[in-house]
Amino acid sequence: MSNPARCALWRGVQGGVFILSLLAFTGFEVFAVDPSVTAASFVPNGDGSVTVTYTLDGDEPAVVTLDASLGGTLIGESGLYVRRVEGDVNRIIEAGGTTHTATWWARDDLGTDPGDLSNLRLIVNAWKTNDPPAYMDYDLENKEVRYYTSSNALPGGCAVSGPYGGLYVEHHLLLRRINAANVRWLMGSLSDEPARDSSREASHYVTMTNDYYMGVFELTKYQWLFIDGTNIFIRPDPGWIACDPLPIASISHDEIRGYHCYWPDAPLADSFLGKLRAYTGFDFDLPSESQWEFAARAGHYSGYWGDGSPIASTLGKNQDPNLDQMAWWRNMVGPATNVGGKKPNDWGLYDMAGNVWEWTLDVNQNNITGNAYGQVVEPSNRNANNSMIVRGGCYYTTGGGCRPAQRGTNSANDKNANGKCGFRICLMLPGQEVLATPYTEARPFTPASSFTTDPELFDVASSSSMLSDETTLDTLLSAEGVSPGGPLISIKWQGSILMIK
Repeated sequence: MSNPARCALWRGVQGGVFILSLLAFTGFEVFAVDPSVTAASFVPNGDGSVTVTYTLDGDEPAVVTLDASLGGTLIGESGLYVRRVEGDVNRIIEAGGTTHTATWWARDDLGTDPGDLSNLRLIVNAWKTNDPPAYMDYDLENKEVRYYTSSNALPGGCAVSGPYGGLYVEHHLLLRRINAANVRWLMGSLSDEPARDSSREASHYVTMTNDYYMGVFELTKYQWLFIDGTNIFIRPDPGWIACDPLPIASISHDEIRGYHCYWPDAPLADSFLGKLRAYTGFDFDLPSESQWEFAARAGHYSGYWGDGSPIASTLGKNQDPNLDQMAWWRNMVGPATNVGGKKPNDWGLYDMAGNVWEWTLDVNQNNITGNAYGQVVEPSNRNANNSMIVRGGCYYTTGGGCRPAQRGTNSANDKNANGKCGFRICLMLPGQEVLATPYTEARPFTPASSFTTDPELFDVASSSSMLSDETTLDTLLSAEGVSPGGPLISIKWQGSILMIK
């Protein structure tokens, strides 16, 4: 499924990676790997933070992210992450040889002062804007978008509790990239799946043409109120308060996209998505049902939940301990509850099973086995109140209704939907050429170009007693028995660190 209008939002750019090393807690060397990121420097500030300065060359912008390693190992493998960072990273940066800076509060993230770490390395990655990192975060209050390489890189992590608890379910829209383009996968269910609806779930292979961003959480009432400005939620629960991260549990397809407004028509201006597009500048929409199911499965197939656990044979009796871990469903107390309260699937998406049904773009059709590319099923009569596909089940649904393959329906104009219908947003990325041999699983996330090498370093610690503010690189190299005039001729000693000039 491709939409050229939406694809125009993402412009291609050649990217690169720049690696910075801190030596013997007295200096550092800089090794350019790709010409797109140049003239970088790394300076400890003495307050537990470090400042990174870099130049992004080229004719097009790029998404720039920051990572770090200790002893050649990414700090994420030790449960530490670059989270508290400010400035020109984790967002789209204009190129053209301009200089940019960012500050990382390393002591907060690492638990120790970076001046004590002789083998700390910072990595500045540049990503094509049409091939961005794994997470997109739109700040509703400040109208800013940020990108992150993983959920662990998010400020506060991807959580609905703790000091950042309400951030991503109230004032921000958090989306996770789904690498679906050219992946051949099995949609529907096989005959041995418990609680299967054989009349609507015939298994068939699908290969989509686009990657996309998918909402990490179901849209909450606070987020709707922020954009729409009207409190329509008095219908199901008059006692709700804005700070509760409750999902929209009583909303119609017409209110989301506009009266009789079906894909591929753009949402009407007075609809929620029309207002959201105008406010953010991004062409957010509902997911198609093929996009929804691919994201819900998270790489798993018939007979499994999105975390890889098997669907229990007792599901038809509303008994499945694996589903209990992931969903609010009939085996639990209703009504809809706060988003993100259960275990996410393996791609970090919460409440893909249970809590509230989720609208999609597709008009209901029992047999979709001929839809090999996952295109949206459009209505034959665009002026009618069509029956639309809803997915995921809800707090009242039996276990069979919560399965990734289950295809529910609801009338487009049903406002109340028995208090059980909500949605999550989706953002299409540019379409890709169909490959003769599709992938068998989702591709990993990688920057446009990346290179990491261990620098060939000389030991400056043994000569530290002779260093002064006037010590030049030639003096330092000569003291180590190295001939002057090498590639690092622009480094000068200043105080306790080596500075790039």
